Amino acid sequence: MCGHTDCGGVRAALGSEGDGVVHVWLRNVREVVDRHKEELVSIANIDRRVVRAVEFNVREQVERLMVNKSVAEGVRSGRLKVYGLVYEVGRGLLREVSMRRSPVGVYRND
Repeated sequence: MCGHTDCGGVRAALGSEGDGVVHVWLRNVREVVDRHKEELVSIANIDRRVVRAVEFNVREQVERLMVNKSVAEGVRSGRLKVYGLVYEVGRGLLREVSMRRSPVGVYRND
């Protein structure tokens, strides 16, 4: 999974504006933002808040992916590796997001 900094969708999900198609499209991101609202509102700088929300979103998307039986088995057997990444747009760099252990205990940052 890969998210990116300066993400307009995450920025919109952090705000209260929007409904219709965009609102539906951002539903999952809004749910992630809601789950981490306490930490996110404590970050005064909006750009840093967006980056942190992107990291949370990447982490949760990896966790969702790991629920897929085929993916989990592929990782468990060593045939597949799953990474959570953030592309830093301004710097042109990919960096790995710190991951927690999954229910199957097969992905993490070492």
